[in-house]
Amino acid sequence: MRQQFHVSLETTIMGLARDASLEINVKDMRDLEASMSFLSRGRKVFISFLPKQTWVETEAACRATRKAGFDPVPHIPVRLLADPRALDHVVAGLVRGLIGGLAGPARLSTLFKFALRCGVGPSIRALDARPTAFTKLLGDHGPQNAMRSLAEAHSTGSSDFAGIHLFCFGGYLRTCEWLYRVAEGDFSLNTDDGFHIK
Repeated sequence: MRQQFHVSLETTIMGLARDASLEINVKDMRDLEASMSFLSRGRKVFISFLPKQTWVETEAACRATRKAGFDPVPHIPVRLLADPRALDHVVAGLVRGLIGGLAGPARLSTLFKFALRCGVGPSIRALDARPTAFTKLLGDHGPQNAMRSLAEAHSTGSSDFAGIHLFCFGGYLRTCEWLYRVAEGDFSLNTDDGFHIK
C-alpha cells in the first residue's frame, strides 16, 4: 500500500509558481537582466512573436534569453510557415504534458497597451458600446483564483497537469516579481477563493 503524504495548499501554490514558465516579447528584452533576480536559472521563457516581428528578432531574443541563464522557447506562428512540411518539422516532438495557461498580473493600462501592440483595436473599441463591461476591468487582475483552483485539483489528485504558464501581456518584469513572491510564500489564502500577495 502506497503511503500518502499531505502537502499543504500553500506549498502546492508555491511549487506551481516556482516551476511556472512565462513569456517575454522583444519589446520587453530590456527587462531581461533585471528578471534574473526573480527567476531561477533554467526557467522556461517563451519568446512571443508579435505582429511585424522578424525571425531575426526572435533568434536574437532567444540568444539573449539563453545568455541570461533561462531556457528560451520560441513561439512559431503557424501562419508564417511556408508549407505543411515545415509545420510537420516544427511540430515533431512537441507533445508534452498539459500546461495551464494563465493571464499574469496586469494593470488595465498594461492590458490596453499590449492589446494595441497586438492589433486588437476593434475589441477595445467594443468597450465603448458596453460601458458596464469596462468597469469590470478596473483594478489589478491576476491569476490567483485560477492558480488556487489548479493547486487544489493538483493536490487532491483530481487533475494531473505538468504545470502552469503565465502570459505576461507586456508586463514581463512585474510577472517575474509576482512569481518570485508567490514561490517564496509571500501570500495568504483568502477564505473563499484565490489568495493575495502580502
